Amino acid sequence: MARHGFLMLEDRRGLREESLSLGRRERLGRVERASYLGVSRVSFLQWLLGKRPRVRASLPFDDEGRDTLDLLSTRARAFDGNVAEDARSARGIVRPLAPREDGDEVALRDFWVPEGPVIRIVDAVHFGIEGPIDAAVAFAQSPLLVARPTPRRLGDHVESLAPELRAPVRAALGNAFDDMVGLALEVRAGDAIEVLGIPTRVDEVVLRFDLRGRTASYREAAPPIGLVLGDAPGVRMVLRVEP
Repeated sequence: MARHGFLMLEDRRGLREESLSLGRRERLGRVERASYLGVSRVSFLQWLLGKRPRVRASLPFDDEGRDTLDLLSTRARAFDGNVAEDARSARGIVRPLAPREDGDEVALRDFWVPEGPVIRIVDAVHFGIEGPIDAAVAFAQSPLLVARPTPRRLGDHVESLAPELRAPVRAALGNAFDDMVGLALEVRAGDAIEVLGIPTRVDEVVLRFDLRGRTASYREAAPPIGLVLGDAPGVRMVLRVEP
């Protein structure tokens, strides 16, 4: 599966989000209000001296990988294998989708610089979850990830991106922020995760997702997956890596 990505950058009104694919950037929109978006505090003296509040991230995770914003406390119904118009909750084990490529064992990486400026970089492949009901996970905007973070230098993270994603990120950021330290999170093959997404049927003519067909014998191969847990305009997916 080809990797794709997302870049979120602070601007005067919030966070501007862009998709990254095949060496190109495409603007998706701007986030001005969200549970994960706050503003920095400015004292009265700082205000008099001309300093103004800036956007800062309210991270959806803490050092232990807990859901600090209660993103998964919603009473969403359990995913039952049917298409739905609102979000459903599903649990399963992360499995790469066929055709598999080197690097697919890291299904998703999320990198945050919380402030000064806020920078967020997501790179991912579509993947499957194997559970009571198998499903694929795919998204058209960056999902929110709850997991245990690891501190990492921004420049090191950018250099670790696939070349087709690294180039547009460098075009947007340059090298000015390379020494800033952010927080990196991962979803890997074999992780147990919880997913909050909208179940949508895959167009059989375009694509059929397959969890095990490329690695199992004919008799052991599971049927291709026909359902995707995804997002929608104004509805961002949430993923949580279970401890």
